[in-house]
Amino acid sequence: RRFCFGVAFHGFAKRPDEADLYIGGGAAPALKRAIRRALERANLPLKIKIATETDDPQFQGASPENLINRLAAQGIHIEQSSAAREFGEQIAKAIATQYRSPIRRLLCSLTNMLR
Repeated sequence: RRFCFGVAFHGFAKRPDEADLYIGGGAAPALKRAIRRALERANLPLKIKIATETDDPQFQGASPENLINRLAAQGIHIEQSSAAREFGEQIAKAIATQYRSPIRRLLCSLTNMLR
């Protein structure tokens, strides 16, 4: 894997029982929770969910074959309904806040040194 972190944004046609935004990918659960909290702090009128094994595989993005998981050790897969895509800039900014962390950068550097 070439990068420590990466985010892939996708879109889907929402059904009535689905969330507006799913957080998936091969990243650690702690990073997914941090991203969910950042999105919730943005106070957008959206239902946000961390994808689980019971969700549609398209929302999970957990397959090792998923491009973001091949490129990044901590790949985040974001699936967005059309309602969520209306807030694209706010969503991207909220997610970006989680990558400004000096601790995350330090851990990434240390991980790369150990390879």
